[in-house]
Amino acid sequence: MECREKIFNIYRKRGVEVHRLNSHEEIVEKEPFYSKSRIKSAGGFIFPLDSCIDTYDFSCRMHKKGQEMGVRSSVNCEFKNFIFKENSKEIQGVQTTKGIIPCDNIFICASYYSPRILQKLGLRLPIIPLKGYTFTQKKTDAHNCKSCLIDYNCCILMTQRFNTVRWTSQCTDIMGIDYTIPKARLARSKTSHDNLMNNTVELDESSCWTGMRPLSPDDVPILAKVPGFDQVIINTGHGSKGASTFITTSVLASQIFKKDEKDWVLNNNDYDIKRFWLL
Repeated sequence: MECREKIFNIYRKRGVEVHRLNSHEEIVEKEPFYSKSRIKSAGGFIFPLDSCIDTYDFSCRMHKKGQEMGVRSSVNCEFKNFIFKENSKEIQGVQTTKGIIPCDNIFICASYYSPRILQKLGLRLPIIPLKGYTFTQKKTDAHNCKSCLIDYNCCILMTQRFNTVRWTSQCTDIMGIDYTIPKARLARSKTSHDNLMNNTVELDESSCWTGMRPLSPDDVPILAKVPGFDQVIINTGHGSKGASTFITTSVLASQIFKKDEKDWVLNNNDYDIKRFWLL
């Protein structure tokens, strides 16, 4: 109870609208979906303004909007190297598998691939690929719930979009960039799912897929200029909170581009790459 009280007060002090539920019965009253759960919860939080997005759909829409505004994009190509002005550190462009793209500034937000790009500048970027496991399957009546659910008892996250439901296991692995799916993780995810759904619907194991989250050592995004290369800005390390924080970090990145010394991000070291002494 004391821990929940501390968490609740942190949210309230930061202006987040949150309501506290103090028993499993209160949870079921607000979210009848929980009546079927095998494990009874001691309490929970409701965030009325919380929402979820389909990140792929959002990215496609954002790309289309950019093109309508005159943004040129190169897709299905790979970064190879930076192109420097002769005998200087000034970057004039980037070499890709589709040719050279001239540029004045470079914004690197390549998730867990960012370290590979920055190696070309001699920088060791401490981004850890945090491997997670997700199941996407057809939505049924048994999945009907009012909101996005994060259940710490069953160690599972459930979100819905149109006619699909997505289950994300809270099991994670640190094992490099590896897309294999261990049987032990499938079994653990199935147990979590069955505890929440109480066998009212089967988990389709064939729908499992895995992806990597770009995690920084302190789980705080890295947003800064690259030391020694003022043209290059890093924006990565969001971990599992990318969809929640990318808009804010993009706004802050634009402040760096504008080079306004009065802007908050330029005078705050919490996000600077220099906080890691390993570099």
